[in-house]
Amino acid sequence: MDLKLSPAEAALQSGLRDWLDANYGFDALLERTRSAQTRDARLWQGLVDGGWIARALPRRGELQQSAIDASIVAEEFGRALVVEPFFRSAYLAASLIVEGVADAEGDALLARIASGENRFAAALYEPDGRFWLDRIETRAVESGNGWRLTGRKTMVMDGADADRILVSATTGDGATGLFLVTGDAAGMKRTLFHSIDGFAAADILLDGVEAVPVAIGADVPAAIEAGVDRTIAVLGAEAVGAAQAAIDETAAYAGKREQFGRAIASFQVIAHRLARMFIELEGLRGSVIEALSAAGASAEERAMAAAGIKVMIGENGRFVVNQGIQIHGGVGTVDDYKVSHAFKRVFAIETLFGNGDFHLERYARAMG
Repeated sequence: MDLKLSPAEAALQSGLRDWLDANYGFDALLERTRSAQTRDARLWQGLVDGGWIARALPRRGELQQSAIDASIVAEEFGRALVVEPFFRSAYLAASLIVEGVADAEGDALLARIASGENRFAAALYEPDGRFWLDRIETRAVESGNGWRLTGRKTMVMDGADADRILVSATTGDGATGLFLVTGDAAGMKRTLFHSIDGFAAADILLDGVEAVPVAIGADVPAAIEAGVDRTIAVLGAEAVGAAQAAIDETAAYAGKREQFGRAIASFQVIAHRLARMFIELEGLRGSVIEALSAAGASAEERAMAAAGIKVMIGENGRFVVNQGIQIHGGVGTVDDYKVSHAFKRVFAIETLFGNGDFHLERYARAMG
């Protein structure tokens, strides 16, 4: 795998970085998080119009290249600490569609995500299931010419605002299915909350909600797992971006903060900490690259790479942002300092879709 960005990839990175610098600086981030908005329509439309949403979506037939493009976008989102939940919601839904939905129907759904026509989310986890994707108590029952869903889903990213939600459910004969529910469906109650790093999420109660099946059968559980693993890989890139932001902010702060008449960056202990932060970040970056190289590999290799990313975020990523807080001192925990937002972003990504301990166990099982 070539570790250098191609001209097209470099243009993607620089174009998005320039746009985010102009439209999503730290002041904009503070305004966004303090408002407790669930979405920023202007920002979202700008990302759609710029082509970055379409470029980041998984593409049939070129999964590795689309994963690389998505990771470039995700890293820039992490560096700017964007709180639009694209990768946690629409990208996850798109990955499920690519893995589990027939080409014609799936391509039509992907086009609606890319154009911004609809805002998609995925409801896969349940209150009693912890991080296990196969613990599905939500039931799908045929009713007349359609289907109805009854159950509860938790931690649905962008679930309060999405107008299309992919829901995992079990049919009467025990098969697993993915069903499409509209945001205004009768019988659905959505309870909004915000994650530690400022993203909007929801718990969803389904009471006989009308739904359209997009995939049912023995292949669906594997498709769900694959979709989540692909999402974990790009979230790893987002964690890299957030950790890089922590290093950049910490190095700049250490260069300005003085003790005993000298910038603290000149003290050996601080210089060593900054160097170690860089080393740990490169270890995390390496795990993301490994996952990208496994994008078209077997399900087992892909799963192990995703699990490895989660473990590395929990160890390397946490080390970087923890040291950022320590070097800043008490002010590092204050919202007015960017490092505090990077700290919360890395911790949230490490927990989302299974924390490091969960994936360490998963990795061990895969290793036999």
